[in-house]
Amino acid sequence: QETKCENLQKRFRNFVVNWSKKKYKTLDPQLLHDFMLYANTFKSDMEIHMWTAHLALKLKNLNAATEFYIRTAQLAKNKSDAHSLEGALLGEIEAAEQTQNTTMQIKAYDHYLAELPQGKKVHEVKYLKAKALYEQKNYKAAADIFTSVALTPSVDTDMRLKSADLAIDSLALLKDNQTMEILSRQFAQTFPQRSQEYLSNSRKASLKISAAVLASDRESNSDLRKEEERLQKLNMMGATSSERIKILKTRLALAQKLQNLTQISIIATMLLKEKELKANNKN
Repeated sequence: QETKCENLQKRFRNFVVNWSKKKYKTLDPQLLHDFMLYANTFKSDMEIHMWTAHLALKLKNLNAATEFYIRTAQLAKNKSDAHSLEGALLGEIEAAEQTQNTTMQIKAYDHYLAELPQGKKVHEVKYLKAKALYEQKNYKAAADIFTSVALTPSVDTDMRLKSADLAIDSLALLKDNQTMEILSRQFAQTFPQRSQEYLSNSRKASLKISAAVLASDRESNSDLRKEEERLQKLNMMGATSSERIKILKTRLALAQKLQNLTQISIIATMLLKEKELKANNKN
């Protein structure tokens, strides 16, 4: 009985393979039907499963392509065939991306990352997952992954910089100024070619934090002093006169709220030295 089954499979397989040689280039839907019929009958034939997935993708039958890439990946995993496993998982990603459905895309990315945490495309897949999360407005999760990719030395510089920028954008949309201030300083150290830009981002986030402190009625004098001390320690490398004026004005507001006359005098003197300070602000 087992021999008969093997002979039947061999005959059916030969028929499908020979048929595919005649019809593959024409992308005949009937060929996909035959491939699927064979694969659903003989579920351990990994090669035919992969061909079925490829053909379904070419025919834009994305549901079938996804199903057979997932099945191929499982067969490859069972056989410890790393090359076929990666090929099937990347095929699943390609099918998901053609759907333009971010939920399906994230599912495919997660499948790759779960099966191949050290895969050749792992960082690229993480970046793509973060972009999909960003499109879904899941900015916190996106920022975390973008940050991870940006701070991984083995990733190419272009992708790292794109990830860093998108991490900052995500935090800006979240209005998470605390994290943005710290992360921007870290990016300034990591990417010296863009250090001034990231330091400027850090200073802008810092000013927003100070503005929230000034606007609050719940902050103690101790909190105000800590905020003023924090602004004093900002890295001002590359800061424009306009930036310096904004920071000094914020420090002055904090000093006034603290009624610290010594600091008020020192900061006012520093402000007067700024050439861009408008005349009506000098009085």
